[in-house]
Amino acid sequence: MRCVGWTAKGERIQLPAPVRLRLRSDEDAPADSLEARFPAWDAVGNLCWIQLMDRAGRVLFAGIVDEQVLSEDGDGITVELSARSRAALLLDNEAQPQIYYMPSLKLLFERHAAPYGFTGYLGRDEVFGGAFTVEKGMSEWQALEAFCKTYLGVRLIARGDVLDASGLVQPEPVDVSRSHWPLSTCKIVWKDAARISELRMRTGDAADYDAILQDEEAVARGVVRRRYLSGSDVERAKDVLRKARQKAFAVQVCGPGMLCPPLGSPAKADYGENLYVSAWEYQLDSRGEISRVTLRRKEEG
Repeated sequence: MRCVGWTAKGERIQLPAPVRLRLRSDEDAPADSLEARFPAWDAVGNLCWIQLMDRAGRVLFAGIVDEQVLSEDGDGITVELSARSRAALLLDNEAQPQIYYMPSLKLLFERHAAPYGFTGYLGRDEVFGGAFTVEKGMSEWQALEAFCKTYLGVRLIARGDVLDASGLVQPEPVDVSRSHWPLSTCKIVWKDAARISELRMRTGDAADYDAILQDEEAVARGVVRRRYLSGSDVERAKDVLRKARQKAFAVQVCGPGMLCPPLGSPAKADYGENLYVSAWEYQLDSRGEISRVTLRRKEEG
């Protein structure tokens, strides 16, 4: 593990090997997070940026330092850092309220992502008709995410300094089966509390919530959980039910070493089919390296 930091003056500092480190990536959190503890280095300065690379030189994390703590105890002087990847800048900044006529991914990227150091994007460069409104109080991320969901029908993912709105599955599958990875633990989680049995919508401005959409699997399992949606967008309702089903099932595997696969990668496992990587966590401490990977099932419609 190689760690490099930068000060506000642009000074580059080669950091010592961390004594403890935790790196997380989750599809429900646009920004990856890092918590690390280092032995104090000479002339400790206040870092504003940090980058981690694996033994092969692949960048595992690059982001802004949110907090730095210099402390002294029985173990000597140490520096603890908390950081988030570049996507945090899009979460922390409010987007300018405005209306886009004939919006496109290129235009939204140039206005809401490029100013924060993002270098490119993946996704269709189509120009769409109609108007797209950035509401007051939206973050830069929410504006970009809303456009991708509404016009491209995809989930936006930040991959380093590139925004991925392609909706394409990562090509390389991740094998977390026991025959390939010596698992320490494996958990199969069913969570009916995450399911929604019924969605109700209006079919007209003055109508009651007369349109009903049910999740047959949730109903069959005895789940009784109703939600109401404004409007009558059936595709949106199906998406809400699909996401609820995804949250209701997970395979959680844990094993030695470093495993930090791209989110969305298809996965091979001993339990379940049609699985993909929805989250991972890598941890390094005095006991060695360990990785935890969460898999969820891709749900249709």
